[in-house]
Amino acid sequence: MKKFTALLFSLCFISTLSFGQYYYQTNSNPGQNPGGLNTDDEYPNGGGLGPGWTGILGPSVASPTWSANQTIPFSFNFNASPVTQYKVSSTGVLTFTTSAGAAPAASPAALPSASIPDASVCVWGITCPGANDEVVTKTFGTAPNRQHWVFFTSMSLNGGWSYWSIVLEEGSDNIYVVDQRHSGTSGGVTVGVQINGTTAVDVTGSPNVSPNAGTDPTPADNMYYTFIQGTQAAWDVELTSLTNLPYAAAGNLNITGVLTNLGSSTITALNIDYNVGAGPQTDVLSALNITSGNTYNFSHSIPLNVVGGSNYTVNVDVTLAGDVNVSNNSGNTGIGGLTQIPVKTVVGEEKTGTWCGWCPRGMVGLANMEAQNDFIGIAVHNNDPMAITNYDNGTATIPGFSGYPFGGVDRVNGGNPAAANFLAMHNARKTALVPCDVKNIVATYNTTTNQISVSADSEWYGNIDGSYRMSCVIVEDDVLGTPASWWQVNYYAGGGNGAMQFPNGMNNNYNFGANPGNDPVNPSLFLGYDHTARSLSNNSYTGDAGSLPATTVPLGIHPWTFANVSTNVVNNLSKAHAVVMVINTATNEILNAAETPLVQGNVSTREYDANAFNLNVYPNPTNEVSTVSFNLPEATSVTMEVFNAMGSQVFSSGAETMNAGTQTLSFDGTKLPSGIYFVNLTIGEQVITKKISLLK
Repeated sequence: MKKFTALLFSLCFISTLSFGQYYYQTNSNPGQNPGGLNTDDEYPNGGGLGPGWTGILGPSVASPTWSANQTIPFSFNFNASPVTQYKVSSTGVLTFTTSAGAAPAASPAALPSASIPDASVCVWGITCPGANDEVVTKTFGTAPNRQHWVFFTSMSLNGGWSYWSIVLEEGSDNIYVVDQRHSGTSGGVTVGVQINGTTAVDVTGSPNVSPNAGTDPTPADNMYYTFIQGTQAAWDVELTSLTNLPYAAAGNLNITGVLTNLGSSTITALNIDYNVGAGPQTDVLSALNITSGNTYNFSHSIPLNVVGGSNYTVNVDVTLAGDVNVSNNSGNTGIGGLTQIPVKTVVGEEKTGTWCGWCPRGMVGLANMEAQNDFIGIAVHNNDPMAITNYDNGTATIPGFSGYPFGGVDRVNGGNPAAANFLAMHNARKTALVPCDVKNIVATYNTTTNQISVSADSEWYGNIDGSYRMSCVIVEDDVLGTPASWWQVNYYAGGGNGAMQFPNGMNNNYNFGANPGNDPVNPSLFLGYDHTARSLSNNSYTGDAGSLPATTVPLGIHPWTFANVSTNVVNNLSKAHAVVMVINTATNEILNAAETPLVQGNVSTREYDANAFNLNVYPNPTNEVSTVSFNLPEATSVTMEVFNAMGSQVFSSGAETMNAGTQTLSFDGTKLPSGIYFVNLTIGEQVITKKISLLK
């Protein structure tokens, strides 16, 4: 866990100007709102607003209009003087001068401006004419560290739509203007603070400050401007972040991080110390050129010698001569040394929909990726009969998402889902260092109870700080449906947009480009939709709460049994398989994954549930005959069946009554191919399962 005490919230790129009683800093690092208190989606699935927002102006405001006066829910000072109320214009101005007259028109100018009342904050130049355009408020956090958000949602800006917020912060008295979500805009706005008709500070580029955030409905691409009371100090460095992963391979590791110059003077020299309990290691840096508002990525020149299985708390301190605020110069992070480096499997998620005419590109892209044995493909559908709403919403947060079709790898990178691009993203990701494996997946279906049961282990090779969960997706191939909503819209029809053909031997060799204009396409022509997500465990994009220990995952094996799901989630059980993933809930990163087909079984049983009967199979792995031993508490009927990984029965002993005590049965695998097999032992009414590996 990283901890930082700072005068300001962490900033990764800062540009700074100083005027009068306020100066501002620009956070252009996408990924969070100021302080991280507001994590609400800016445009929840289906539109509208999330819970807790209160409308104060709009929608459909045709001419410049002020809202009613609003009360600030905590003590707040503007320019060192207390204020208790404000009002907001439909043109993007918040003023503490609640007696101000006519609202300013949407014709932004540089500040100070006679059109703006004294004591005002501006994101001036937006309008509120539409049925979805309005100004709403919500307070986040708890005293004494709250934020009051004034959210301009779905406003208009020169032909496009535009989302901004003005935020008042308790305690610091900071004012933030947050750039949140935009599309189709041209020109810009005035962003700034006006104290009076002669004194103001506005962002460079006003009155044409262009929106920077994209269309992501989450804070993932937001940036913001911080307006701070007072005069900017000459010398102030911040340890903005430490960037090492919470795990590392055994050997030498350089401690890395980001510094930010919050002062007005250029930093040319400073010291960086780190300490893991054996005394400080000092790096003396000179000949630097960190200008005001800029950042510096450091790598400490003295490496930490990481030992596998050991844990380190790395304390870092930065020393700058004349620094006026040393409270933001320190931080720490935990690093766990790995005892071994697990093999990485990449998960590729394709965002698609039957309505999306360009989405055949993603289908063909995933089909081509089947040649990569360290890649698992999942098609996540939107607004069609195969859609899983929470899964679809979650994948919209993958970096790079801007529309359909889309392909992401491990939820850390995304882009064009064409075959070549998917392969490039996979190749860039498959060497990533990860701390865990996914093993021992047991995935069964029961045709009597109509339940699918999945369990798995994750094995961790260090004591790793953070919040992690296991997740299971049931995926099905060759999915077909008869209504028109199942047919695939196809913009490649007729060949005008080039060929779009499945790899040789797959999906009937269908070529969307060779389709003679029959649009949409009956999925039976390409034998159905492959890699289709049909069920998401716990209906949660970030996995099952409680599936891994909180705060720190200890070295070793951690089992988890997922909640059963109905067999009705799939059309054909023989075409379905379970994908189990380990997810970092703080970043959504998929660390590692594995998959296995569903096999027929009578109950959901983990391999280690066999302990109730002391079930054991030996030798395991084997290349010949295996002995199955078990203990019976009383005389009962016993049947042994063995299934291959595709769910086909390859052996059955037939039912026989056996006495209490230790009993054995034999399984001869000498004529079977190498692979994973499942021994199902029916003892009375109970079935237990043991996995066995045949190695020839």
